[in-house]
Amino acid sequence: MPDDPAVRLLLPIPPSTNNLFVNRRPGQGRARGPVYRSWLTAAGWEIKLQRPPTLNPPLQARVRVLIEAPLGPNRDLDNALKPLLDVLVKMGVIADDGLVDDLRIVRRGEGDKCTVRLWPTRRWY
Repeated sequence: MPDDPAVRLLLPIPPSTNNLFVNRRPGQGRARGPVYRSWLTAAGWEIKLQRPPTLNPPLQARVRVLIEAPLGPNRDLDNALKPLLDVLVKMGVIADDGLVDDLRIVRRGEGDKCTVRLWPTRRWY
């Protein structure tokens, strides 16, 4: 991947996908849980404070995404993907997570922040 991403964000480590949703009463499906709602709010503010250039309008191009997450060795890397992509869409960084052609996550870094980098790319298919 090129060195200079179009967008670089530092975001709080997301909750595991296993903890995103809670069951409602029978027949009412599932809803975002309090941990997920709280994380979405915190991550949303982080994005606003960092002012990525794609917020208005959202990036409409196909993208490559690299996530560096300081996750412990017992946590599944793939459980961090959904909330991170969801907040990028919710906050208008990208128009749709269906635009992601290349998605990589690496167990790297220290502290309590993930680094998310995006590069526009051309369709390869």
